Amino acid sequence: MEELYSIDNKTESQICSIIPVILHDDNDFTCARLLENLEKNLAVARFEASHVVRINSDLDNKLTEFHETSSKLASKVEALETLSETHFCKNCDFKDFIAQISSSWVQVNKEGYLKYHKIRVASRMTKGLPLVQLLNKIKKEADEIKSMLQDCECNCDRQCVPMGFFIHEEISRLIECLENCDDKVQLLLAISEITPKLIDLISPIDDFIFHNEIIPLNRPISEDLSALPILSKLLTGELLGHEPMNSEHILITNARKKPVFITKKNKRKVVAPRIKITKMRKS
Repeated sequence: MEELYSIDNKTESQICSIIPVILHDDNDFTCARLLENLEKNLAVARFEASHVVRINSDLDNKLTEFHETSSKLASKVEALETLSETHFCKNCDFKDFIAQISSSWVQVNKEGYLKYHKIRVASRMTKGLPLVQLLNKIKKEADEIKSMLQDCECNCDRQCVPMGFFIHEEISRLIECLENCDDKVQLLLAISEITPKLIDLISPIDDFIFHNEIIPLNRPISEDLSALPILSKLLTGELLGHEPMNSEHILITNARKKPVFITKKNKRKVVAPRIKITKMRKS
């Protein structure tokens, strides 16, 4: 069942004050009468269009907040996905948590749009009448009057025809501005409800990172050695733009030579001279 969305409420006296009073007979199809009918429809269209400015302003503000929140949430989910490729969570499953957040995000958006997709903007002129129906009626009458003006016979030097065409063009412009009013209001109501729920999805991500132990995965040896080619170019000078040195020459030049050990005797053998001992005879 369709629901009507009313921007504001006007009293009957306020509404009637903007509508030109028709004094001619309803069967009077002179150009003057036709112009008055066009002016009446123009006044109604202008009155209905006056609240579109408010809808557009509210929608712009809500869309800005919605896009900022969605972008922030998307960045955090993307960061989690990147982190899950090189780390794992000790307390719970990384992938399951990401899937849960993504699923909740999709569900929040879906519920918000489905809830308001049948909303129709109500006419401020006619209570209980959807605006789109009033616009269709105005457009039909304006087109008929334009056609009648072309065939009307009068004594006004045909000045009423270009004036009527001008009014008809203005009515068409206003109707075009109002045609997407239902879509705008549906979007406005939906994102107004969705945005706070998206903010609620951001907090669990922060809590997940803060309260869980994130451990790096063991990388293969081949990944750890990926820096060796760069280190080799740095050592040969190629990375600095110099002519690369021959690696074999470097190996030969810097080959370790056979060591020469020098020893020194710290103790020398001392040969003591013999002392001849003779016995002294007693005299």
